Amino acid sequence: MREEVSAGGVVLFGNAVLLLRKFNGDWVLPKGKVEKGESHEQAALREVGEETGVKADIDKYLGEIHYTFKENWDENKTVHKTVFWYLMTARSMDTIPQKEEGFVDAKFVHIDRVVEMARYDDEKEIIKVAHEHNMLVLADEAHGTHFYFNKRLPIAAIHAGADMAAVSMHKSGGSLTQSSFLLTGKNVKAGYVHQIINLTQTTSGSYLLMSSLDISRSNLAVHGSEIFDFVIDLVDYARQEINNIGDYYAYADEKINGDSVFDFDTTKLAIYTLPVGLAGIEVYDLLRDEYDIQAEFGDIGNLLAYVSVGDRAKDIERLVSALAEIRRNYKKDHKGMLEAEYISPKVMCGPQDAFYSEKVSLPLDESCGKVCSEFVMCYPPGIPILAPGELITPEILEYIHYAKDKGCSMTGPEDMEIKRLNVIKE
Repeated sequence: MREEVSAGGVVLFGNAVLLLRKFNGDWVLPKGKVEKGESHEQAALREVGEETGVKADIDKYLGEIHYTFKENWDENKTVHKTVFWYLMTARSMDTIPQKEEGFVDAKFVHIDRVVEMARYDDEKEIIKVAHEHNMLVLADEAHGTHFYFNKRLPIAAIHAGADMAAVSMHKSGGSLTQSSFLLTGKNVKAGYVHQIINLTQTTSGSYLLMSSLDISRSNLAVHGSEIFDFVIDLVDYARQEINNIGDYYAYADEKINGDSVFDFDTTKLAIYTLPVGLAGIEVYDLLRDEYDIQAEFGDIGNLLAYVSVGDRAKDIERLVSALAEIRRNYKKDHKGMLEAEYISPKVMCGPQDAFYSEKVSLPLDESCGKVCSEFVMCYPPGIPILAPGELITPEILEYIHYAKDKGCSMTGPEDMEIKRLNVIKE
């Protein structure tokens, strides 16, 4: 049996881990053989740099794994391999996969998805070790109160292993606006969290908000499953009726593909509006101004109606009727409308470095090809079109102009009218 020694890295940037995709679709961690005269640490850093183009620094040693394989598929030639793993921090998110070695992609993946994506069980285990050594998973579960109370809904963050979760009880739990819970998992001491919060927030909490939280919590603890069964059935009925109107597409769990859509919250009534010839924000404005119906938000191509514990069947009937009338009165040719597709960013440097860098303000259309130093987003939902450290491209500028023209509420930049953008000074 031949012995072989390799070294590799679990490379972090913020709350993301660096993965490589091989030509066959497998996602793996960067690693490679230790060359003569190299230490394990030197080999690990070299292999990360060669395979991914990422410059990184070693934080600590994680451990070693062992396995055997057949050399060139020859049953008579067995190789015993030892891989030494190191936890590393990347200096930036810039990646260049080593294509001559069969790697077709390299990217940073959020820690919540890494174990799911990694191909090999031993690498999954080393990722878990990295989590244990260095990282806590903090979940923004603003719209997930109801996940804890009904088995027909997606798994709740704490049940999925998150260490902390911020839960906006007022969104789907029935408490007063601005009231939320901060949930802690088994790896976090609630007393310590309370101590830290007291350093930054008032100790004179609102008893009105706290009492509404307690009342809503009690109600859901006793009746939550029954309440959200009703909500789910109500939304399923609404979805069927809206799809029967024509042109609108109220989508649901048929979008689950095990990759980009892991699960679907069926209580969210999401409606694709482009076949009507109207952007989601235009339908949103019509519902509010002409029918006194307040939806959650509209974007370039979708409308979201938030159905909650306070809604009734007659509220759904009003919404369905209004959408049918909007289609009848306002439908137009949708040719030339932008699709509401996610624009993959080209990250040039880390967001902190970009935000605090020396910067200049340029007219929006003159910023193309520059590196942005601030956020640009439609709010709601608040998903950035641009973030600090990302390259400003013609496609992004077209999207910003289009969203402004359609009436999306834009936020993020220092110039609130978004006629100018701050970019990194060259």
